[in-house]
Amino acid sequence: MKNHLQQRIFGGLTFIIALVTYLLTLEPSASFWDCSEFIACAYKLEIGHAPGAPLYLLLGRLFSLLTLGNTENVAMAINALSAVASALTVLLLFHIIYWFVLKLSQKIKSVIKIENVHFVAVVASLTGSLSYAFTDSFWFSAVEAEVYATSSLFSALVFWCITKYEQEPKGWPENRWLVLIFFLLGLSVGIHLLNLLALPAMALVIYFKHFKQSTLKLFITVSLSVLLIVVFVNGIIPGVVKTAAYFDLFFVNSLKMPVYSGVFSFVFLLITGILLFMRYFKRNKNYYLRFALLLFSFWLIGYSSFTILVIRSVDNPFVDINNVENIFGLVDYLNREQYGQRPLIYGNNFNSPVTDSKKRIIYKLYNQSYIQDNLNPDYKYDENTLGFFPRMASMEARHVDAYKKWVDIKGRNVRVTGADGNPKTINVPTFVDNFKFFLKYQFGYMYLRYFMWNFAGRQNDIQGDGDRFFGNWISGIPFLDNWRLGNQNEIPDAYINRKTQNKYYLIPLLIGILGMIFQFKHDKQNFWVAFALFLFTGPAIVMYLNEVPITPRERDYVHVGSFMVFAIWMGLGAAAIFLSSAKYMKSPFAKWVLAGILIIIVPGLMCSQNWDDHDRSGRYVARDFGKNILSSCGQNAILFTAADNDTYPIWYLQQVEDFRPDVRQVLTTFLPIDWYGNQMNNNYKGCGSVPISFNDKELLMNTNQYFPVMTKIDSSIDVKEMIRFIKNSDKRTKLQTSEGEFLSYIPGKNLSLVVNAENFLNESSYFEMEKSDVPSKIYFSIKKSYLSRDELLILDMVAKNDWKRPVYTIYPQIFQEIGLAGYLHREGMLFRLLPYKNNTILHNRKTFANHQYRLITNEFVWGNVNNPAIFLDHTIKQMAESFRFGQMFVEVAEELISSGENEKAEKLIDLAQSTFPQSQFMFGYFSPKMVKCYYKTGAKNKGDALVEDIYQNASQNLRYYLHGNTINRNEMSYEVQLEVYLMQELIQICNENNKQLHDKLIDGFNQFL
Repeated sequence: MKNHLQQRIFGGLTFIIALVTYLLTLEPSASFWDCSEFIACAYKLEIGHAPGAPLYLLLGRLFSLLTLGNTENVAMAINALSAVASALTVLLLFHIIYWFVLKLSQKIKSVIKIENVHFVAVVASLTGSLSYAFTDSFWFSAVEAEVYATSSLFSALVFWCITKYEQEPKGWPENRWLVLIFFLLGLSVGIHLLNLLALPAMALVIYFKHFKQSTLKLFITVSLSVLLIVVFVNGIIPGVVKTAAYFDLFFVNSLKMPVYSGVFSFVFLLITGILLFMRYFKRNKNYYLRFALLLFSFWLIGYSSFTILVIRSVDNPFVDINNVENIFGLVDYLNREQYGQRPLIYGNNFNSPVTDSKKRIIYKLYNQSYIQDNLNPDYKYDENTLGFFPRMASMEARHVDAYKKWVDIKGRNVRVTGADGNPKTINVPTFVDNFKFFLKYQFGYMYLRYFMWNFAGRQNDIQGDGDRFFGNWISGIPFLDNWRLGNQNEIPDAYINRKTQNKYYLIPLLIGILGMIFQFKHDKQNFWVAFALFLFTGPAIVMYLNEVPITPRERDYVHVGSFMVFAIWMGLGAAAIFLSSAKYMKSPFAKWVLAGILIIIVPGLMCSQNWDDHDRSGRYVARDFGKNILSSCGQNAILFTAADNDTYPIWYLQQVEDFRPDVRQVLTTFLPIDWYGNQMNNNYKGCGSVPISFNDKELLMNTNQYFPVMTKIDSSIDVKEMIRFIKNSDKRTKLQTSEGEFLSYIPGKNLSLVVNAENFLNESSYFEMEKSDVPSKIYFSIKKSYLSRDELLILDMVAKNDWKRPVYTIYPQIFQEIGLAGYLHREGMLFRLLPYKNNTILHNRKTFANHQYRLITNEFVWGNVNNPAIFLDHTIKQMAESFRFGQMFVEVAEELISSGENEKAEKLIDLAQSTFPQSQFMFGYFSPKMVKCYYKTGAKNKGDALVEDIYQNASQNLRYYLHGNTINRNEMSYEVQLEVYLMQELIQICNENNKQLHDKLIDGFNQFL
């Protein structure tokens, strides 16, 4: 068999194995977090969150066409994009490892006799690439619609291209690969910026091929490649668009030409300039400058995928984040303005006093011309409190508390001027304190822990915050795990039986370390190539992100590039084992057996451990939870949401599956931003508009952000009158600040809202009410000293709606501060705004309870959460708790019991127990209330059985938490409190319903006192 054919066949085999694995474990529908958003945006080419992924959206759209119009399969098709991209990444990794082995063999042939280097290369490449295919983090991204799988493909592709470059003769044959690489790098920006991090490693390949090695030249090569990354990320990528934006500003405002005339002029000048300079460099034989300009040109061609966002934004799609049809909006979008900035090299600490601020200007399009608006200002801090390597810079109280938890801050005393103008002394973290936080949390917890997940083992998928119980790495080696995490034999069933506990016994880790040592010893040049790729796709990202100590979810997927490099070393480690063992083997059969063991054992171990917690087949949870939210809404409802996981599944269902398109969803976290407030007036197909009283100019970021609440009027103020007062331009209706600015304010905290009885009854047919039952007004009070823009807009939307459309929210807290939480009533998974206090006994209580019973039992779907064969990750279990399913079942059951519907109440609690079984979900706060419902309905046996289950589980958990020899009890204070609460509640309930069981529980509880 020819060597190249052998390489291609076995490379193809890795692709097939990986692809079949990913397709078998693929999520068949949308999942939580950004995946639902990406599917919706890809299907209709809409604009998702910054900084955008236009190329990914185009590829996703292409894959969606494979469904031939069957919208229920669109999610699976776009998920399959990740599967195909990941399988191609594994294929390319096979060839990359093959190249490393061939380079290594050239260096060791004088030391180690290799009879068939290509056979060794196949063994190493299969071991490394298949091991990577089954790593925890990479497999996770391979079965869902996220950008990281496709980003990994581009990272592998550009590095594979540089290996082809290295094998070509000097001149155009090798340079054409560089042209392709820069085109791919331009394209990759349309997926994720992570791909640029391969530049230092690629620069080293070029350096080692063309230059004699010297420390100075090596340092210059790496420094220039890092500088190139900085120039691209902070200069060229936003700079090209920013320059076009200022061209447009000049053409529109100064020359009075149409919008985009400046953009088109800039593009024309850019293309013309490139062509003229290319011609000039050719005439003057400046071949290096001409080639550099050629590379930049091809990068620009790839980068041009971002024009898709502008083109689509002009059409005003439903998901149109940042409204990038405004070219300055695209600048903000690329700069990720909404996420803020963190200092990297030098800057403030968490308690640095602000001494000044500098305005930052942006332009917004208004009436076909640009007007100034403000971005978040640049703050200046007391110079004496600044320092190098500021890792603890966030001033949020929760982050400050977490900093102090992770690091015993010694600090240094600094004299500063307080907010009151008087001098005071504060303790500012030192460089050493910041570096400790970096090592312990940012590198240790947010990188090294993830690294060990992939090559040592994973404790579980519960997100922890440094405790010994949740989210740690384990090895499967008892003495090591017991020493680090406490006695593993005492782990409760609820934790030890989790599918996400994976043990590799350090085997992948040790083989990878062996490969590192083997390569460093025999092929130092290419070791530094691999190490540069490892460094910049792992630890360097940690330094750049400057992660705060509380994150919404785990971030391991960001670092898969470094895990890929370690898989290369695993392949080289397999080669080292094979070469050192094969020399003692005379029989070719023995060598084949050894090769088979290496190829099967390591990837096989990782596959067998990871399969059950990466198999998402048959899981429809995010989609079905979203369906339940929409099914809870009345016709043509307005739905206020607050976060990713209650918003993105709804976008997916409405935009892709066309499920309940009549519901107009409003994401309250976007309401403070001008472009989103403006979109409320857009009349979208199916769901219409949600009119507001403010125009585009009144929603600019430098106006109307906060509204102080004064007490100039004690009587209730009609909300519409309040809005008119705020909008009044008369300065007598404003507050003047010390800086001379005029602020709108709210003249009183007591408000009223007129109830249009006719409108309300038209959209509330199942309430069976008469017009006389509806109050003329509702009265409420603002709960704090000011309202933010989003809170005021919610009040405005509710008032202008005039009860024509039913109003719902997922979280009552959204209405808490504006005073309307008292008028929210549960309706299925949601809370509905009604013109009645929620402590009022409605005369049609039975009708309302039966309506909810019908919703839950007949219309709600649960995504197979009760199937023990279906893997439910921690996010799903968190969302079940966040959506308060237990509370919903209990509250509706209690309403049914109060209405005399005991049989239905019992069936509802039965449904709760069968839908969310203990095998899949842990007992929570509302579990004792379900016991109480059973007893109230007369289902004593069911109540007793549930008591026994909850109490046994709580006892086992509490015994583990309180084992003084293994843990610090403060680590699990919340968990301990929950288990104690469950036991105490059960004791109280049994005291009223089962004395014998009560005495048994008391005896059990006393052992913990």
